Amino acid sequence: MSEIVIITLVVLAIGVSLFSAYTILKQKKKVAPAVKPAVSADRITDYDAIAALLETALQTKAHLRIRLNNRGTSFNSIPLAIKPSDMIIDTLFPQEGNDLLKDTDFISVECIIRESAPIPYRFSSTIIGTTTFNDYPALTITLPREIKRDQKRNFHRVTPSINEDVDISFRLDDDEISEKVTNISGGGVGFYTNNNASVLWPGRSIEDITITLPDTIVIQCMSVIHTFKHIEYPVLINGKSYHYYCGAEFTSLDDATRDAVIKYVIEKERVELQRINRKT
Repeated sequence: MSEIVIITLVVLAIGVSLFSAYTILKQKKKVAPAVKPAVSADRITDYDAIAALLETALQTKAHLRIRLNNRGTSFNSIPLAIKPSDMIIDTLFPQEGNDLLKDTDFISVECIIRESAPIPYRFSSTIIGTTTFNDYPALTITLPREIKRDQKRNFHRVTPSINEDVDISFRLDDDEISEKVTNISGGGVGFYTNNNASVLWPGRSIEDITITLPDTIVIQCMSVIHTFKHIEYPVLINGKSYHYYCGAEFTSLDDATRDAVIKYVIEKERVELQRINRKT
């Protein structure tokens, strides 16, 4: 009887040892699950994270600001649908942007994703072609391989409407220069010009600029040129071709005027979003 008990105890001990060894080996083989990049990461390359971020942009009807071939002028759109390999966006506004697509190799997209706080993002894509969405014209673009959190620009920019006569004027040496504003923010202004880099070079200060916005908002301040580049495809404005884009930063803008400019930008965004939302 005692021998049977001893044998039983030995068998149980062996079984416990084998089970313990199996459990340890199984734990060693376990691999920690991959952690998806956070939506607010500075650089997102994971496919699922990119799709999730774009889905958030879709659900919140994020405003897309699109530049063609890195041109200075930006156009407006919103996301309409996200697919496994591409996404559908609204046609560009102003309409002239759609006319330039046939000569566009890539697009640069900026958007603000609103979660717990507004976060600006940017990515590059290419136009696949035109399509329809809910019986309205639309565009199909490729899903980006990478989305970056944009930390460089402190103020969001808008493009004045075609029917708004917004010009920037200033004096350089003995010349009076007046150009049409292509984008503006509380921090600076962008415009097309035919003056070359021997006149407008990055780092050059402009003592007095004047910009008049709707509702009698007058900007008068100093500025410094931070961007100047040749445009591969000249831009046609009011029948005139422009070959260069210039960006200047306001350096002595008083707070009251800056607040008025920001309010103008916000109002432009609100009106544009209302126009876009009426189509969806």
